[in-house]
Amino acid sequence: MSKVHKFLTVSGLLLSSALAPSVVMAAEQCSAIFAAETQAPAPAVNPAILMGLLKQQLQAQLGEYAFQIVKGDPTEVLKTKSISPLNVRDLAELGTVKQEAMLLNQLAVLSSSGKLTSSLVSLLAQLKALPELGGKPNPLIGLSKEKEAYLIETAVSNIEGVLALRGLTNPSVKYVEWSALSKTMTERLDKSPAGLDNILHFAKSEFHKTSKVQILIDGEQSFALRDSLMSKAKKSIDVMTWAVYSDKTGFEAADLLIAKHKSGVKVRLIVDGQVAKKPGYTEVVQKMEQAGIEVVRWTNPSHVFEGQHRKMLIIDGEHVISGGLNFGDVYSHKNPDMNVPRWRDTDVYVQGESVNESRRLFADVWNQQVKEKNLSYKTIQVRQSKQVAPETGDVVAVLNHDPVKNQNGSTIMMTLLKGIREAKSTVDIENAYVVMFPALKNEIQAAVARGVRVRVLTNSHTSVDEPIVSLPILRSAHDLAAVGAQVYLKKGATLHSKLAVIDGEYSMVMSYNLHPRSEKVEGEMAVVVKGKRFADTVTQAFMNDISSDRATAIPFADAIQLPSSPEVIPVLRIFFDML
Repeated sequence: MSKVHKFLTVSGLLLSSALAPSVVMAAEQCSAIFAAETQAPAPAVNPAILMGLLKQQLQAQLGEYAFQIVKGDPTEVLKTKSISPLNVRDLAELGTVKQEAMLLNQLAVLSSSGKLTSSLVSLLAQLKALPELGGKPNPLIGLSKEKEAYLIETAVSNIEGVLALRGLTNPSVKYVEWSALSKTMTERLDKSPAGLDNILHFAKSEFHKTSKVQILIDGEQSFALRDSLMSKAKKSIDVMTWAVYSDKTGFEAADLLIAKHKSGVKVRLIVDGQVAKKPGYTEVVQKMEQAGIEVVRWTNPSHVFEGQHRKMLIIDGEHVISGGLNFGDVYSHKNPDMNVPRWRDTDVYVQGESVNESRRLFADVWNQQVKEKNLSYKTIQVRQSKQVAPETGDVVAVLNHDPVKNQNGSTIMMTLLKGIREAKSTVDIENAYVVMFPALKNEIQAAVARGVRVRVLTNSHTSVDEPIVSLPILRSAHDLAAVGAQVYLKKGATLHSKLAVIDGEYSMVMSYNLHPRSEKVEGEMAVVVKGKRFADTVTQAFMNDISSDRATAIPFADAIQLPSSPEVIPVLRIFFDML
């Protein structure tokens, strides 16, 4: 092992000991690393003295790290190995520090050498041997082999994603720290023309006519219309989604699409290729491929961390449904088994000239994959949309976000920020995963300060489907309440909806979550509607969702109790981009 390699390994373990409960364990690992480099005879070293020196060095490094990332006095954190999420500077507040950089470099070495998985397996075995973690009974004791395998697979996937996103396993990737990104976003806003009528200034899109635009609440409404439109399709069905689940809804959709394909209707499907490889998501996709349906398993070989999270269904080039719903039972509510969760979600149906913009987006994504992967499928040609400037009626714009190309603020986030900045009276935001970063928090705080009523609904720790984001969500909810926003937390089943209404006139229905992953990792889309009639229907849906039987109103910031936990450090620091 080279001295540089050894140094990175030990440095990585310094941070690991801050994230794990045992400095001694890290010291023992460091000792083993130094002991391994014994190719030449060396003077005898008293192990006890070496261990003592290592512990002192570790504690000094831990102290330096804690003083950087902890708000207030870090000595209690070092003593208890536990901390409140409110007392950690997350990655958006404080960029990567040297201890984290060394750890990430070491993880990159392990990844490049093919030893990441085995190292995590070894670490898990050592953690399981401890009677306590974070001063509490060790939850890893008695973990089944299946859960251990899932834990390792999840950890490897997230670590590999972080390394790829940061360019540590792909030098061609440029990583932008959140502090720099927030500063850039704010500077762009400052230079933009004033007025809410300029909400699309950053969108790379325009408003177009629509003959009909309708909000679709939950699976009952969305899938009733989806199934009807697909059944009546005469020419084409184009589907772009994050996933098709291998459940009742997924298989029913596959059967319908296969039947339409056999009847001569052109059927094309785009799914996230990484998701479609996993059990529970691949079976239905394989069935459609085997039936002859043209399927693109979307990936970006040059940026392996990037995902495909957009959702749209286009029928005969005349009807489009887009928003938050994938093809699965939790979205459709079709499964009669009441033990299957019924998520709250929102789609939007559009008919008219503006459908062409959705067709163009689908074609752009499809054509790029067909060309890059040299697929046998034909590319799609879409005519230019007609520009529109009507005086009355709802108009629609379609926004696309490519995280590789949009590194100075996504078209979707910049449009939302522009709406918040220009709002005069109200801002309503409903989103599954709300994780604050400085630019968004500052715009909301400024809006409240100038008298705008800002209301935000997101998941609670009991409703969220992804436990890893529960603490960041609650932390953000606390921060929002602290700056004067009215905050509501979902009761019951998971909130998966993503919408916003500005001044009762501009509405957004999106696939985009207000968390770091949507900004930096996922390809996303949004439908922006200008029109009071549609805004009224979205506002009514929001009002229903924040009613007392569906959500808890937070009276003040400290009413949100956040449990102390050692896990908050890696979640808010190392894995922040993956939230």
